[in-house]
Amino acid sequence: MKKIMLFASILLFQAMILQAAYGENLYVRPNGGSYGSEDGSDWGNAFDGFSDVRWGSGSGALGAGDTLYVAGGNYSQSLNFGASGSGSSRITIKRATAGDHGTNTGWSSSYDSQVVMNQCYIYTDGRDYVTVDGVTPYAGIKIVIPGGGGSYRAITASDSSYTTFTNMWLDSSANNDDARGLYTLGGVDHLLFSYVRTTKFSNDHYLVIGVSNSIWEYCWVDGHNASSSGKHSDVWEIRDGGQGSNANIIRYSDINADIDMVHTGIVSGVSDWYVYGNIFRNGNSAYKTNSKNPSGIDIYWYNNVVIDCFGTAIRSLSGTNFVGYNNAYYGNGGAGSYYTTSNVFVNYNNGNDGGDWSLKSPPNQAIDGGYDVTGLSWWNESKCSTVDKAGNTWGADGAWDIGAFEYSGSNTPPSSPKNFRFN
Repeated sequence: MKKIMLFASILLFQAMILQAAYGENLYVRPNGGSYGSEDGSDWGNAFDGFSDVRWGSGSGALGAGDTLYVAGGNYSQSLNFGASGSGSSRITIKRATAGDHGTNTGWSSSYDSQVVMNQCYIYTDGRDYVTVDGVTPYAGIKIVIPGGGGSYRAITASDSSYTTFTNMWLDSSANNDDARGLYTLGGVDHLLFSYVRTTKFSNDHYLVIGVSNSIWEYCWVDGHNASSSGKHSDVWEIRDGGQGSNANIIRYSDINADIDMVHTGIVSGVSDWYVYGNIFRNGNSAYKTNSKNPSGIDIYWYNNVVIDCFGTAIRSLSGTNFVGYNNAYYGNGGAGSYYTTSNVFVNYNNGNDGGDWSLKSPPNQAIDGGYDVTGLSWWNESKCSTVDKAGNTWGADGAWDIGAFEYSGSNTPPSSPKNFRFN
């Protein structure tokens, strides 16, 4: 009997070690249902909405190393992070799919659908090492901002490190007052936004205050609603909040909105922003320095495409260190725009959806017309890249090209996200 008890104790200890190493899977379904014990242990006993999720350590609580699988459907409760992961054991909150949904106990194929958060939002609440993953690019988890008046923020981040938001859609199509996609309150570092779509925000798509060492990549900015209350809107409005907004990256994104796209200078303390491999189209300005505090700002802007801006494409004021190389500007208005190339693109399409802004075949002045920037003093190996969005290496043939895509003879960039549909 003692041997049996000892063996059972060993098995229990091993199970505890495995759980600590690999984490626990927990489950949540839309609030308002009736799901057995609602302890999150499987799909038949899932948490009843986000407010029902237990956070912390130990069995049945969402903590470091654990995964919360989210069933598709409509949610009306906000998601407030209640615990932190660690560098080796992140907390992962992800949409469940047929191919990745944890346990089969209680699983239904209907749970593999879009997660829609109606008039409810996400708050990092000072937590670290948390990932929110909708799995399907630009749509897996959708946050819907209500119409009418009032101020709304789809995601609020404060005093948080190493948080990731990916494969999401922040939708403000119905709001024309004061809605923002991301609102940061300072103390944020190593934030990652990847494959996130933001649609028609009436205020800034991204208000960046006190954010450092962060990345926006493969983002899709889809339009703008004019604010009925006179809010000035930007895609990225970048401030320091007294803490600095430094050493950040915007890359490989499609930005289409009739406002200023990257806006600095409202307050000082913005340095070392690296902007490359993007398409900026149909805006007022692709980059703008505000006249309030133009000094002490460092922007490194290379291998972008800027097309059909109706204002001045680049509005960099005296005192701002704006460094630009290998950018293709075409069809932009406004005195003082950077030089305009000829139409070097496969399908310019007046900057509209469905265009192809990779480089057409020679003769083409943009091919081999660029400059190898890797030897310049501002080049930072940890922030910059020599690879474009399509996976081609700039300068692979011995000379850099101008624009967001290196010509490779059969250059086919990734398809426009406009053709995306949720499955």
